[in-house]
Amino acid sequence: MSISFEAVTLKTMDTYISVGTTSYKEHYLHLWVNEDASSFLNENLTTSAVKKALADPNQKLFIVRANETAVGILKITVDSSKYDFLSKNNVLLNKIYLLKNHSGMGIGKIALDFVAEWAKKNHKNQIWLYTMKKGNALNFYIKNGYRVIQEAQLELPNVRESEKEMWILSTQL
Repeated sequence: MSISFEAVTLKTMDTYISVGTTSYKEHYLHLWVNEDASSFLNENLTTSAVKKALADPNQKLFIVRANETAVGILKITVDSSKYDFLSKNNVLLNKIYLLKNHSGMGIGKIALDFVAEWAKKNHKNQIWLYTMKKGNALNFYIKNGYRVIQEAQLELPNVRESEKEMWILSTQL
């Protein structure tokens, strides 16, 4: 299986939105009261949200393809200054969302490697991310060299109280 990462453009943003929305709903509706993730989806996976991200030079959006078929999305933000522990040259891994039928096939690891290579090519020395305390993602990131930095909370309306706890993880390049 050939995995590639295609930078999103205005011409391909509908694919990014469609695959992102589907994969998000397949994996994350349990986080939301009444499984209503509309506030998150409206803020992140609409035409206006994606156009805004594409206009921001610090936002990088990609479609993940397996043998040319769109199977996921990837989003990174460069040079965040949100926390003191961050180096000046960092990359926030905002999203790796894969369609459910493509999860567990090694694509997530390939995506992490892609982000690390992208970061190195762009003279970044740290990747960081948020992950839920519950679920399998934490072990995946730790297995791939990330370490827990501190606790965080998901601060969005309508998130179930029992699902708000998160970790911030980081790896040095």
